[in-house]
Amino acid sequence: EFLENPDAIDEVYGYSVVHEEQPFIWEWYHVLLAFYALLCLFFGIRYFGWAYDIQQSKDDYYDKYHRLDKLNFGCLQVLFPLPMLFFAAMVKKRLQEYRYAPRHSKINGKLLVLKDEWKENAFLEEAQILEEKLNSVRYDVWVVDDRSDVMILEYEGPNGRKYSDCKECGYKTFGKKKSTVTKRPTYDDKGLRTDHYECKNCNYREEKEVVLDVISRPSESSSSSGSSWSSSSSSSSSSSSSFGGGSSGGGGAGVSW
Repeated sequence: EFLENPDAIDEVYGYSVVHEEQPFIWEWYHVLLAFYALLCLFFGIRYFGWAYDIQQSKDDYYDKYHRLDKLNFGCLQVLFPLPMLFFAAMVKKRLQEYRYAPRHSKINGKLLVLKDEWKENAFLEEAQILEEKLNSVRYDVWVVDDRSDVMILEYEGPNGRKYSDCKECGYKTFGKKKSTVTKRPTYDDKGLRTDHYECKNCNYREEKEVVLDVISRPSESSSSSGSSWSSSSSSSSSSSSSFGGGSSGGGGAGVSW
């Protein structure tokens, strides 16, 4: 009977439910997310713009490498991981392209061939080989097959920040050898530490004094709770002083107390 009634069929299929859409309400976290997205977009466009300018410049590959390598991300990789991590991966890939791109001699236009780490030593000085052993500097040696031109390119090594250029010989083999505490800091007085620097190439030496901050006093709660073991601490202090005398006699110790 229901199927035979056309009016009932039209009523069933013609019935529709109207849903009212709720208007979007901006919450405080929506504003923060939008602001964060704008910052990501800003820094992404900024760094990509710098990389594009370097790519389109007429500098040679060596200059492009160092210009791109100087772009410092700092804490941006942590604060804005989405664009910065992608950009860091792109920079790493592009640095490899700049460093190992084919090169031609500026003297005769012939193709230069990159020597491996063993064969390049024949073209380096002893001090330069020492820099590579210290990982303060990495050298790439490009040579024409007939040795009519040799090009040596310098790059910062993994330990480049541990060493600096020596005042005497000029090579990046000057670094800290050891540190010696000449005056221990107390609660009231500052201490002194002497840092000993030495050049691995020419043995040039230099000393620098560093002021140590005073020791912070313990809080009242910790001092009251620690009164029970204060006597045992003083006895261990005397034993540590005798140990300190033995440490200063040893030449291999990095820090003498």
